[in-house]
Amino acid sequence: MPVLLLTSLGFLLRIFNIGVQGFWYDEAYTLFIARLPLIEALRALVADGVHPPLFYLIQRVTLIFGKSEAVFRLPSMIFGVLAIPFLYWLVVEWVDDHAGFLAGLLLALSPFHIWYSQEARMYTLLLMMVVVCMFAYRMMLRGQGLVYHVVFIAASTILYLTHYFGLMLPLIQLTHLGFHIRRYPRLLRVWVVEQTLAIIPFLGWVYTLAQRPGQSFGIGWIPAPRWRDLGYTLINLIVGYTRPLTLFHWFGLGVSILLVVLGVRCSWRWPEGRILTIIWAFLPMVLIFMLSFSRPTYVDRFFIISLPALLMLIVAGVVSLGQRRAITFAVVLVLLFTIGISKFSFGNDQQKEEWREAAAYITKAHLNETIVIRVLQMVVPLSYYYEGPLRLEAMEVNRQITPLAELARGHSGLWLLYWNAMSDPHLVTANPPFDPSSEVDPVAADWIAGRGPVILEQKDFRGVTVFHFQLHP
Repeated sequence: MPVLLLTSLGFLLRIFNIGVQGFWYDEAYTLFIARLPLIEALRALVADGVHPPLFYLIQRVTLIFGKSEAVFRLPSMIFGVLAIPFLYWLVVEWVDDHAGFLAGLLLALSPFHIWYSQEARMYTLLLMMVVVCMFAYRMMLRGQGLVYHVVFIAASTILYLTHYFGLMLPLIQLTHLGFHIRRYPRLLRVWVVEQTLAIIPFLGWVYTLAQRPGQSFGIGWIPAPRWRDLGYTLINLIVGYTRPLTLFHWFGLGVSILLVVLGVRCSWRWPEGRILTIIWAFLPMVLIFMLSFSRPTYVDRFFIISLPALLMLIVAGVVSLGQRRAITFAVVLVLLFTIGISKFSFGNDQQKEEWREAAAYITKAHLNETIVIRVLQMVVPLSYYYEGPLRLEAMEVNRQITPLAELARGHSGLWLLYWNAMSDPHLVTANPPFDPSSEVDPVAADWIAGRGPVILEQKDFRGVTVFHFQLHP
């Protein structure tokens, strides 16, 4: 009954308004790849190289049922809901029954997890597979049956083909086994064999990537982290990071840190699980933070793998208190997470990029006008949302710029679209409107500054800005 209640609550919170907002760029890219013929889709993923292919293949199946925002986000929602009972069972096994219920409740109420359960990306699948792998790992340590070894191999295989950060999990487990090498010498050998089996399909993917001519990945937008980013990440995982940061965010962080400290010190049903959970919660963040000084890859959504461990430490701290204080802190946590939902998951300011609205706006372009997108990548979301008769012309393709005068030739008007891409590793919403000073092409800069053709209108959407120029009568 507790599992059913928690799962039902999680489902209701994740299905609510799931299709209200349009796709932002990364979701549109997922849809773009899923709609391609299979061979072309795999070639595009290899050329991009940013993520392994499994989630994109899953989304191809979703297209059987439609391609609306709500339908295309259903796999993420389903994986997000399924993670709740899996976490409940995991925490019951590691800590105790009360902690299991509270952990499931907090995951159901997690603003960060709700947001990514409503996004057509791979992050909730990543989290669910991490929890399943850890549960199977614990059963293997207990000497349980063959079925858990099979589950461990299967879940690990899925994990590695879902996201590169899934490779953090074997590092976490290996660190744990290193602390207890004398206790599990035989299991270490079995673990190595099973990890080898699980990683073989992923190595096939890596080999394919290695054959491509270019070895860069599309992560150049990620800034180098600063020390305060670690605190911002914890805020995001707990109550959700929104601007401006207020006393609410810092209070939620402070309460959580206090409970984490108490959780580290309390007794667990599986004592070894305490050190394993600490490694699981903090090793990915600290390691990627340090590595990001040479190659920035520090983005909060990648650390969704640490969310279950962080919640486990928090609820362990709660149950370590006396009954009255435990109830008080549990109520405080529920209130914090609920307020976080209203501010982060469903807040009025939490808007994705408005490609849908921008595409609808430019459909009023006349047949003798032209529509120009500043960079070729913008065709990905607009190819789904724009239903007008005009062809979209790209001003910049592979860093080669076509002069606006050439694109404007023979037309009475020109619509120019700019994309202000997300660049904050903590925010999940679109950036403010386009900054004209960021335009590096001198002709385009003159046009948008009013030193060219007459600007008939300028329309700012979330993440997208539209200029409409009159060229000649």
